[in-house]
Amino acid sequence: MPSVVEVSGVVVEVVELDVELEPEESVVELEPDVVSLVVEVDEPLVDVVVAVAEPSPVSSPLQAAQRSAVCARQAKIRAFCFTMGGSVPTFHHFPVDKCAFAPSSRDRAPLQTPRPSPNKQGSAAMAPTAIQPAIFDLRALPPQQRLDHDLGRDLERLAAHRRRRQLRRDPEYRDLRPELVRLVRGFAWDREIPRPRADPAAPLRAAAWNVERGKRFAALREVIAGEPRLIDADLLFLTELDVGMGRSGNRDVPAELARLTGMSYIYANQHVVLAPGDSAERNHGVANELGLHGCALLSRLPIRRFTAVTLPEFVDKFHAQEKRLGAKRALIAEVDVGDGAIVTVAVVHLDPFASARHRARQLRRVLAATAALDDRHVLVGGDFNTSTYDLGSAPGLALNIAHKLLRFGFGGTVRQYMKPDEVFERPVFAALADAGLETAGFNDADTGTIYYDVNDPELITKTLSYVPRSLWSWLQRRLEPWGGVVPMRLDWFAGRGLTPLRPAVLERPSAGGIQVSDHNPIFVDVELAADGRDRD
Repeated sequence: MPSVVEVSGVVVEVVELDVELEPEESVVELEPDVVSLVVEVDEPLVDVVVAVAEPSPVSSPLQAAQRSAVCARQAKIRAFCFTMGGSVPTFHHFPVDKCAFAPSSRDRAPLQTPRPSPNKQGSAAMAPTAIQPAIFDLRALPPQQRLDHDLGRDLERLAAHRRRRQLRRDPEYRDLRPELVRLVRGFAWDREIPRPRADPAAPLRAAAWNVERGKRFAALREVIAGEPRLIDADLLFLTELDVGMGRSGNRDVPAELARLTGMSYIYANQHVVLAPGDSAERNHGVANELGLHGCALLSRLPIRRFTAVTLPEFVDKFHAQEKRLGAKRALIAEVDVGDGAIVTVAVVHLDPFASARHRARQLRRVLAATAALDDRHVLVGGDFNTSTYDLGSAPGLALNIAHKLLRFGFGGTVRQYMKPDEVFERPVFAALADAGLETAGFNDADTGTIYYDVNDPELITKTLSYVPRSLWSWLQRRLEPWGGVVPMRLDWFAGRGLTPLRPAVLERPSAGGIQVSDHNPIFVDVELAADGRDRD
């Protein structure tokens, strides 16, 4: 949960921190007339957000943002953003090199106002500056790269720490940290496309699928090989992919799926996993060889440039049931569709254990990063986790449920699962709309992409990890009219500068009586719209 501290009458909430930090150890100085944030880190790619929740002595968010950056150079913070408390907070992002800094808060240099940037209407309003990650040109890199390590039992020793505070004080962890950073921000790829598009003039066929780690790999392989919309797809947006995890047979799942489909691929790692799996995956008895987990893009078209955007975490996953280091990342890449045209795609997996507002914050970061690439034609796809629930805390969940039942009743609440964009996940879809992306026409509005099944043993185990058994029993009784199974829409495509065709969902694909994943794959064909916007 976010860390809230009060010093000299000023309440400050640290709402986003790099996953490697302890919020309560990061705010070390707040003075009566200045909001200052000092983060003791040696990693130069840390994103920090500060929010003042109560009136403070500063006169404006801009002034406060300038002052809060005074000590940031010492901490090697690349960028930060700040907001005053209020009903509609406004975030201002500034690269730290645009502000003046002093060696310490007690020996300040004069503050320098960042120069306003003209917006698209030509006004001199302060334009938000997105935190942009490094962009790589795949054509200039080796044909293949595998993400590997030999940490072995070192990871077991790190996993023995119960709290991150203990982990950070461990000298061995400090020695290993550069290697761990390399892994959680690493990529793997293969540029070779052994089976290119059959018809270069046809619309692009895209599929997105949360394959649930690939832990039922034999069934997954059989379904993909037997489903033309998957085996012949031009683009596969894949989330929840294991590399060297015991629960999935220690396979390199993205590499094996790329070989199966005859596609090139880029894999963006997100986590170094320090556990066998989540609450329903602990008894498989197979040790992790690498313990990596992330997302991937498989493509039948040449991939040009790519990057990955770290998404702000709501809770520290080192303290989760599936203990791990790192954070979710969205993979963004330019795909060359021929005749000089580019489609920029983003593979997204938003946080299920957070509020819709937090998911929207994650998505806005992804959409802002696409502007650094060719953003005339953009296709975003993946698991948005638009469950309509706030699973970030027990009180938040209780209020969320009460709101639903009072407003819609039980049956109406169930119906809301199929239209999360109307009420409970509106911030997520507002983020898309503000960036000029549409979901209408890109998605099958009548079919669920996941089924909440109270008869599923794994779902029972997972749900009981964050709701009381009494509530679970009540839910089972209330869902009896639906047979204990209700559809939900968690997976989405959204596009800009594209014309969508034939959106579809493949319901509950299985092989040999084994259901491959808790999610259904979704499909859409797209054509480049003639009115795709020009680059600025």
